[in-house]
Amino acid sequence: MRSRSSCTAPWARPRWGDAEGDLLARLRAAVGPALPIGVGLDLHGHMTRAMLRAADVLIACKENPHADVVACGERVADCLDAMLAGRLRPVTAMAKAPMFLSGAGETVSGPLAALHARARALQAANPRIRDISLFNVFRYLDDDDMGQAVTVLADQDGGAAAAAAAAELAQAFWDRRAEFRDDLLGIDAALDRVASDAPGRPFVLADMGDRVLAGAPGDSTAILAHALRRGDRR
Repeated sequence: MRSRSSCTAPWARPRWGDAEGDLLARLRAAVGPALPIGVGLDLHGHMTRAMLRAADVLIACKENPHADVVACGERVADCLDAMLAGRLRPVTAMAKAPMFLSGAGETVSGPLAALHARARALQAANPRIRDISLFNVFRYLDDDDMGQAVTVLADQDGGAAAAAAAAELAQAFWDRRAEFRDDLLGIDAALDRVASDAPGRPFVLADMGDRVLAGAPGDSTAILAHALRRGDRR
C-alpha cells in the first residue's frame, strides 16, 4: 500500500515501457507535490508502481463493455473535489495475482460478475473506502510486473481496510483462475455448423480476437480466409 501524499520529490523515473507511469511522473514533476492528480482508466489498464507514486486518484471503469466511462470520470472528479476541500487524504492499496484472464472477461456474468459484486459489498461495508477497481490486465504487454491487479482507494485512516480488501480480491482472482475460460468454437467448427444447417438460414460469425468492443480495429480476414479455403457454397 502506498499513500501518494507521503511521497517526496524528485519522483523516480519508471521502468522502460511504462508509458503511463512515465507520463504521470513527468506531470508530477511539473506541477509539484501539492496539486492533486486524478486519472480515470480502462479496466484493461496495466497498473504500475510508478503510476501509484505519481497520482493521487486512479480509478478504473467497472463494466466490460465499457458503458460507464462517464461515471468513472465523475468518481475521479468527486475524489479530487474532496481532496481540495480537505475531506479526503487518499491512500491506495494494490495487490496483484500472477495471472491473466484467458477468457470470461465480461463483467455481467461468470466469475467477474461475482468478484465485482464482492468488491461492491466490501466498499459498502466500509465508508472509508472510496473505490475498488479490478483490472483485467492486457495480456499481450511486455513487462515484468504483469498480473491481475486490484486497487482500493481509501481515506488515510482506512489504509488497513484497503490493504485487506485488495489482498482478498487478488486471492479470489487466483482461487477462481480455472473459471476464466471462453467456450468458443474455432473457425472451422463454426463453418461446419453453418454448412450442416438447413439451407437459407442466416448466420453471423464474429471474430472474438478482433472485436471492436475490446479496442481492435475489426479488420481481420481470418474467417473469410477459412471460408474461401474451404470453398463451401452456402
